[in-house]
Amino acid sequence: IAIAFGLYKYIEYKGAEKEWGDGIRGMAMTAARFALLRLEEGPPHVKNWRPQVLILLKLNKDLEPKYKKMLTFSTQLKAGKGLTLVTSVLQGAIDDRYADAQAAQQAVTQAMKKEKVKGFSEVLVSRSITTGLDHLIQTSGVGGLRHNTVLLGWPYGWRHEEDTKSYKTFIDTLRNISSSQLACLIPKGIEVFPENNEKMQGTIDIWWIVHDGGLLMLLPFLLTQHKVWKNCSMRI
Repeated sequence: IAIAFGLYKYIEYKGAEKEWGDGIRGMAMTAARFALLRLEEGPPHVKNWRPQVLILLKLNKDLEPKYKKMLTFSTQLKAGKGLTLVTSVLQGAIDDRYADAQAAQQAVTQAMKKEKVKGFSEVLVSRSITTGLDHLIQTSGVGGLRHNTVLLGWPYGWRHEEDTKSYKTFIDTLRNISSSQLACLIPKGIEVFPENNEKMQGTIDIWWIVHDGGLLMLLPFLLTQHKVWKNCSMRI
């Protein structure tokens, strides 16, 4: 031990570069790979089903999240558990908008930290917004760590806009989500949704119009597990 310690100090004194990396990070990578391979072994049991959310976030002209309450709502729905992927699309060519994509991803990451969203962010550059959203819906995640639910923003003001893109993108995205056999959540009036420091009272009304296997019952129940909604009762 004394000889090994002496050799170490001699190499350190001579200024040799340390290139062996972080052992803890290597162990974490190995554990993550092992866990992902285990998830591939079989489909999840119905009792273990939880919303693994892909959030399609809209950005404003400053490349910042336009509706940050969507992030707040996702934390209340999941109580910090499970997978959350926060994504957005910039229209254009990657060689022209690479820097914009990096800046937008940094802004999304900062918003996630502020809202305490535990997940991953990604900003995609595509020639068409609809095509980019379709790619995110189909390819986000890795292996068994993939989304089963898409959180999509309501197209505000589409009745008053002459440009048909505002509602056409929304409808095409809905069709792509349906074709991928994923659950879809569309919060309308997201700006009036509660913050994480508020306490809601009253009832959560469930309009059970279509039998969907219990999803409409599960989502409000998960909401009531969060401190914001725990004083509310469910009403069918």
